[in-house]
Amino acid sequence: MEEDRIKRTGKKKGTKYSACEKAPSSSDITDIFNLERSPLFSRILTYRKENRRLPEIVPNQQIEDLKKLGREYIQRRIQEGNEVTIKEGLYKNMTGRVVHQSGIYVVVQINLRSIEILTRVPFFIVDNLDE
Repeated sequence: MEEDRIKRTGKKKGTKYSACEKAPSSSDITDIFNLERSPLFSRILTYRKENRRLPEIVPNQQIEDLKKLGREYIQRRIQEGNEVTIKEGLYKNMTGRVVHQSGIYVVVQINLRSIEILTRVPFFIVDNLDE
């Protein structure tokens, strides 16, 4: 498999491309654009060159800055005491109250008929109902 990668790309796994190298091959581009069908992606940044759509190169630092901004926004949006709905996982579509927040996780108290449960979930899979 590693030999196939070297034959196809001329690089070993983990080798980074520099901005001055040639554009990715058409099979690489097809693989990249297939990601757009994934629920984890909403859009891939592209530019047009010679009647082709090519993926845009975004520096890792800009990606990390965007992730940080997103986390800060969501963490400000979800506070202890907020009523939330869990969007994914075992407790999908259940509502509860945030009782604790730590890093990227929130602890949600869910009241079932005869018992109360606490679950620790990442803050990005809950929707704030108090907005």
